[in-house]
Amino acid sequence: MSLLGERAPEALVNVKRGINTILSVEAGSGMDVYSKTFNVGNKTAFAPGFSRPDQIVWLASTIVHDACHSNQYAGGEAFTGKTAEVNCLKRQLEALELIEDGSYFKNYVFDLIESADDPDSQYWNDPNRHW
Repeated sequence: MSLLGERAPEALVNVKRGINTILSVEAGSGMDVYSKTFNVGNKTAFAPGFSRPDQIVWLASTIVHDACHSNQYAGGEAFTGKTAEVNCLKRQLEALELIEDGSYFKNYVFDLIESADDPDSQYWNDPNRHW
């Protein structure tokens, strides 16, 4: 949260509006829009294989992403499906552009946006996804 506050304060405002609780869970990640709880699995929280600073950047960006879903729900918008995911990926990318010093995660999220029409890239339809 401090990283968002320092580099992406507008994103932090949206996070605070959309998330009341961040709960660590062993596996799987996702937003419970009804209780405003972001359930964060270990793979999302710790981005295995990345440095600690990169893990923090990734986790912060996923918090932004899932707060977007909560805010969609609160605003009466669709919060699931391709359109909702692409919109939240765009919010995540905006945050990454402010908080990531490199480009790996920015490129990854950009590619997800660009390939959203490809069924093989539609992670939101995969029940075994980790974020």
